[in-house]
Amino acid sequence: MKPVRTVEHRAIIEGETTSLHRIRWRLQGTGENGEAVDLSGCITDVLRKQPDGGWLLAIDNPWGTSLVPAEALGN
Repeated sequence: MKPVRTVEHRAIIEGETTSLHRIRWRLQGTGENGEAVDLSGCITDVLRKQPDGGWLLAIDNPWGTSLVPAEALGN
């Protein structure tokens, strides 16, 4: 596929100990059948500040600002 992923927009709201990141991305490549593949989406992450000043991922929502779909919960 030889995909190329780009970040189209990034928004960060940083607090003292937590941070909210929203990232809109796009992935383009070529499928097995030779046709163009063009995917995009949005991710929302919550990060927690560590004692050393670094950040670790606390919550990853691959559905962006949407609620988690029922099928992802097995319903």
